[in-house]
Amino acid sequence: MRIHNRSLIVAAGLAVSASVAHAQIANGGFETGAFAPAWTQFGNTGFTTVNALAAHSGAFGGRFGPTLPGGITQPVACNTGESVTVSFWFYAPGGNNTFTAALGGQNLVSIVNDANASFTFYTYTLNAPSTNPVLELTFLNPPDYSLIDDISVVVGTPFACCLPDGSCTLTNAAGCTLFGGVFHNNQTCGQVTCPPPATGACCSADATSCQVVTQAACLTSGGVYAGDNITCANANCRPAIFAESSDAGDLPATATPVSGTGQPLVLISGNIEAAGDGDMFQFQVCDAAHFSATTAGGSSLDTILSLYKSDGTGVTWNDDEVAGPSLQSRLTSQFVSPAGNGTYYIHVSQFNKIPYGNNGNIWINDGIAFPYRTERAPDGPGAPGPITGWNASTGTGSGSYAIAMTGSCFLGSGPAPCYANCDGSTSNPLLTANDFQCFLNFYAAANTIANCDASTGNPLLTANDFQCFLNKYAVGCT
Repeated sequence: MRIHNRSLIVAAGLAVSASVAHAQIANGGFETGAFAPAWTQFGNTGFTTVNALAAHSGAFGGRFGPTLPGGITQPVACNTGESVTVSFWFYAPGGNNTFTAALGGQNLVSIVNDANASFTFYTYTLNAPSTNPVLELTFLNPPDYSLIDDISVVVGTPFACCLPDGSCTLTNAAGCTLFGGVFHNNQTCGQVTCPPPATGACCSADATSCQVVTQAACLTSGGVYAGDNITCANANCRPAIFAESSDAGDLPATATPVSGTGQPLVLISGNIEAAGDGDMFQFQVCDAAHFSATTAGGSSLDTILSLYKSDGTGVTWNDDEVAGPSLQSRLTSQFVSPAGNGTYYIHVSQFNKIPYGNNGNIWINDGIAFPYRTERAPDGPGAPGPITGWNASTGTGSGSYAIAMTGSCFLGSGPAPCYANCDGSTSNPLLTANDFQCFLNFYAAANTIANCDASTGNPLLTANDFQCFLNKYAVGCT
C-alpha cells in the first residue's frame, strides 16, 4: 500500500500515517451498514451499496459501481478559512473507472483508471472555501466496483497522535481520543517517538509453535493471538486448522465432520480429486456477525463456495469473489449473520457445479441476470428445500484448495455444550483455574468467544461477560 500525501495547504515535511480518525465526519467507516442518514446519495445510485467486501477496516465499506456518475455527500461543520484535513482509503479495480473528491466545490483529487492493486491512503489539507462546505465523492465504474472506507475529516490544525499500534497520525485532540491515542499538541509525527505496540503470544494455526509478536503480525501470519502480555506458557495453544484425510462427500449425509479441539477454526484444506468432484464439510459458526470463508489465495482452481444450514437448506453462494480479480470464491457474513450461530455445511467445487433441490437448482446461475461476481442468498426454484444433488457440469482437472475462515469453530468446540470448560480439558475436575485463565486470554485478545452474554452492543465485551462466565462456572458442566 502506498500513501499519497498531496496536501493543498500544509507545512512541508509533515509525516502522514496510514491510520485515520473519523473526527468531524459521521459514519466515515460506514459501520452503521448504510449510507443514510449521515451520507446523501446523488446521481446514479445503481450498483451502489455499503458492503462487507468493501471494508478496509471494520465490518463495512462503501462500494460504488454506477454506469453513470453518482456518489455521496456530507456537509462538514467548519467556518470559512479554517484548516480542514480530508483523508480516506480508496481502491478501484477494473479498467474503466473515475473518481473525484471535492470540498465546497474545490477539487481535491481526480483519479482516472486507478492503477493501484490494493487500498491506497489519500490525504489533503486546505482552508475551508466556505462555511459548512459539502464533501462530495463522485464515482463511475461500469465494469466493476470502486471501494472507499475510513473517511476522515479533521477541522483545525492537525498535530501528532501516537496510536496504540505504535504508529503516528495527524489529527486533532478529539480524533486522537477517539482512537485511544496520545495527543502531542503543536508537534508533528517527525518530532515525537511513539512507544512500540504491545506484544503477546501468537499460536500457529496448527498449534505446533508459539511466538511473542504484535497482534497485527500474528494475524498477518495466519496465527491466533492469545492477548497482550500473554506468554506462550499461558497461551493454551490449540489446533485451528483441519485437513481432509479422505475424500469428503458432496451432500450433508456424506459430509466430513470438522472435529477437533481447536477454537477458532481458521482453515480447511483438501483436494478436488477429479473433474466433477466436490467436498462438503460440517462445522460450527460461532460468530455469525464476523463469518467469512474464501479460497482466494488458497487455490489455483476456479472455485465455487456454497453454505447450508444444518437442515440442508441454502444460505449463501459465490462463484468469483465480488471485488475480483481472481476466479476464487468468497462468502461473507451478510446472509449468515441473520441466520445466527449453529451447525452449518460448507461445500467447495470447481466451476460450474450447481446444487439442486427437489424443485430445481437452489441458485440461479446463468451469468447474465445473475452475474458470477455476486454473493447471493438462494434464488432458484429449489431454494425452499434442502440440497438433494448436483448437476454434472464442472471444470476440468484437479487440485488442492484451502478455505480460510473467520467466525468459525470445530464441531463441539464452541460455547456448547459447556461454555465454562474454556480450555477443553477432559480430566477430573473438569473445571479448574485454567478455565479462568483461558477466558481471560480470549477477553484480552478481544476474541468474540469471550462474549459470554451474547450482547451486540459497543463495546461488545464488558464486565457483564465476566459475570456471565462466573455464573456458568458456578453451575458447572453436566
